[in-house]
Amino acid sequence: MHLAFWTKDDAEPEQVHWSMDELFYDLMQPKPWYKETWWWLCRKVRAIRSIPRRIGWFWQRGRRGYSDADTWSFDHYLSVVIAGGVRQLAERNFSYPCDGITAEEWKEVLHKIADGLESTVTHPYTDSAYEQWEESMDLFRRYYFDLWD
Repeated sequence: MHLAFWTKDDAEPEQVHWSMDELFYDLMQPKPWYKETWWWLCRKVRAIRSIPRRIGWFWQRGRRGYSDADTWSFDHYLSVVIAGGVRQLAERNFSYPCDGITAEEWKEVLHKIADGLESTVTHPYTDSAYEQWEESMDLFRRYYFDLWD
């Protein structure tokens, strides 16, 4: 890996060659107390400054079901929300479709749907996650009108 650094006096960058192990080792070294304190303080100030935005997002979710912040990665938001709701249906399991499926099979279908949606959140760019997602979407499409309690 090559890292380039420019200083004020240099016209060309100084090339520094590090292996990834050396880079991670350097990053994991303890930082001076004042730098750690500074970044801790910056995070706290940022959290306090974001309170009005978070209140606005809370209000938006209550009014329309999603907030402006949720639309930044809407696929992620929907995967988390739908997977959570489907998992709750699987836990309660008061009803199931009447098309020849048993209650235990219905519970398995619900878990497959939730697992497929969660796989796109935990491992979004793998082939296995995409295949699992496709299977869950097929099941979701097939049983969409049966997702009630």
